Amino acid sequence: SVTEDDCRDELAVCTTRCADEWDERMAIMDDSERYGSAQREASIRECQQDCSVGDGICLRKATALYVGIVALMAGGVCMFCLSLSYDTLQQREKRGGQTMGNVAAVQQMPGPAAPFEKGGQQA
Repeated sequence: SVTEDDCRDELAVCTTRCADEWDERMAIMDDSERYGSAQREASIRECQQDCSVGDGICLRKATALYVGIVALMAGGVCMFCLSLSYDTLQQREKRGGQTMGNVAAVQQMPGPAAPFEKGGQQA
């Protein structure tokens, strides 16, 4: 798995490699082929910018991994809650069918509306 620390390590290795590769090229070249120090700095800077682009891609992968983990955990919590609700409804059905879907059973249940008639007037 990719973490932010892995991305930082990869970026550090890449930027160091840019300078090292340029130094190796300079050691191989003879005096007539060598570029000035300005060209060296520009080439190293360009290589390091490419490393930064790669680092951005790496960080996106790490972020996507974290988002995926959070989404999976949220889905687990939702599944747990739905499972509890389903079990509760099944237990109510077994105890006599008193669910919110059974209007007749709900109307027969004692509660604050019991002293009133159907017309809404007190008995």
